[in-house]
Amino acid sequence: MLDKIFKYIFLTGIIFTFFVTAQTCSRPITHNRTLYQTDVVVVHFDLTRDTVRRVVFFDYLQIDHMDNLVKKDGFVVATKVKKYKYLNSVKKSL
Repeated sequence: MLDKIFKYIFLTGIIFTFFVTAQTCSRPITHNRTLYQTDVVVVHFDLTRDTVRRVVFFDYLQIDHMDNLVKKDGFVVATKVKKYKYLNSVKKSL
């Protein structure tokens, strides 16, 4: 009975070590490779629409927990945003 437990622990350790090694030896994820320049249509909570022209950002925009439209680096583009949509997006690789 004790041999089965040690065998199980040994095999679990081998599998865990394999997955950790595979994760640490994989290629690193490189971010900030794509630069976008776009116009953004923003709908606020009071249902007014604004068009923000020539927003330049890396990778993506998002709405944070305080309802601000922010770039990936945390710069605020617009406040009190309900939803947004990209218009005329230009993609440039670096």
